[in-house]
This record gives sequence, structure tokens and C-alpha cells, in this order.
Amino acid sequence: MLFSEFGINYNDEPEVNRKGSVLFYSFEESAEDEKKTKTRRRNEIVIAHVDIIGSSFWTENKILD
Repeated sequence: MLFSEFGINYNDEPEVNRKGSVLFYSFEESAEDEKKTKTRRRNEIVIAHVDIIGSSFWTENKILD
């Protein structure tokens, strides 16, 4: 419909327009000192333009299950 009416090929559009945006936390363990006696979980917000329906997203981000 996009191509027939507007001449737009959906596959040529950037991923952000095809997939949308997904926001999620990426968790990372970090040592606070050289002896690694204390660890701290660092949360970072990630913005990704990916297909969340496929299994590859969930395999890479198992903590989100």
C-alpha cells in the first residue's frame, strides 16, 4: 500500500521507522575496588531499534524475561 500509493519501499526505510524504539535497562556488574570485595550493579537505559518479536532480542537480553 505504501509503494502503490506513495512510491515508498518499506524495506528502504531506516530501522527506527520500521521497528520503533525500545527502551530497557542494561545491567552490568562492576567492581568498586581492585580486590573485588564489593560489586555494584550499574543500570543504564538503552534505546534500541530492534525487532522484539524475534527470539534474538530475548536471547541477548535474558534478564528481561
